[in-house]
Amino acid sequence: MNGRGRRRSVVGLAVVALVACGGGGSAPGRVVQTAAVSTVPTGVATTTASTSPTVTSALTVAPTTTAVTTVATVAPTTTTTSLVPSRPVRYDGFVAFAMGQLQVWNAAGLVLDLQPCRTGCSIDHAVLSARSLWWAETDADGTRVRAADLAGGAPRTVFDRLPGTVADLAVTPDEAGVWVVTSDGTVLRNGGGALEVFDTDVTDVGVSADGRMLAIARRLVSTVDRQLSVELELIAVDLDTGHANTYRRHDDATTAIRGLDWSPSGTRLLFRAEYEGSVALMLDLTTAHSLDDAVTPLPPRSGSACWTADGRVAVGTWLGPYGDDIRAVGDVVLVDPVGGSRASLGVQAFSTGLACFDGDAVAFVDQTPRDPDDPPLTVARPGRAPVVLRASYGVVYAR
Repeated sequence: MNGRGRRRSVVGLAVVALVACGGGGSAPGRVVQTAAVSTVPTGVATTTASTSPTVTSALTVAPTTTAVTTVATVAPTTTTTSLVPSRPVRYDGFVAFAMGQLQVWNAAGLVLDLQPCRTGCSIDHAVLSARSLWWAETDADGTRVRAADLAGGAPRTVFDRLPGTVADLAVTPDEAGVWVVTSDGTVLRNGGGALEVFDTDVTDVGVSADGRMLAIARRLVSTVDRQLSVELELIAVDLDTGHANTYRRHDDATTAIRGLDWSPSGTRLLFRAEYEGSVALMLDLTTAHSLDDAVTPLPPRSGSACWTADGRVAVGTWLGPYGDDIRAVGDVVLVDPVGGSRASLGVQAFSTGLACFDGDAVAFVDQTPRDPDDPPLTVARPGRAPVVLRASYGVVYAR
């Protein structure tokens, strides 16, 4: 069951990712400017009076006053200002979809509300960059990736006529890197304005909020001595340096890794592992050697999870079925992965997707069976009553 993580320079995998994102030894667009050196005087000229005696005879001393001008020494002070443009980060909000409408919300309320395609189309996935909403849609004419500026304007088609539907989508905040996972496990990445094959057997991709780290989850199936063998592989790529760590786990069941989400520090990964009954797991990349080192932030029966801005984990927990209803009820809990403290948001609901935003806010669709036909879009925070934004929602996208 144990596999060892290995650190490598990305020759086939991450180098292509660097080409996509314009990465390398230095971060793209990172410019350091030094302001001109300025000399600031620390002293000013002053005038003082000095009295000295003048001898006119042996018996008479007549004092005279002589003006003496003293100039203070000027010590130059060198001032150097370093101007380093900050790296763009993912927009602080979340995406919800229902009844053919894609919406972007932030702490102030609804930011963008659009109907991306005509009747009969499906939204396969949606993510946010620093300035745009990106999504994949499928209709009778095929599958495409589109985007719309959060400031307004008509949606634009970025990539058209994709093979199959889209299982996952990842975009760097500056939109220089785009990865599309198709339904057959092929990853396409943008190169020269078009999509090209990047990798295969992929189940999920995830980009950190600052665009520095890329995670790729793969499921490799083979037959050994007439026995089905499944190897899970998680690759963490530093897009600035091109280095990658690979973490593996061997399993004989039908397994997969999905829902990759980076911690704010870029040192931990959350994901949903189907080999553990679809529980939320966390991998500390500073100490882990394989996927067997992943731990759950909460006991089993935890599902969707996301990182808050302060480094806590919001986890949706399953408390059990509601009577004869097949859906589960549960809670959303904030967990400190270091200290272990927990804080219930008192939701008493179950959601198939969580989105963390605005510090400690968590968005989800309340699927409590008491109102199964009208599940509301809800936001919860510690110490506050949950707030219903709108009714009749289907999906909240985690990133």
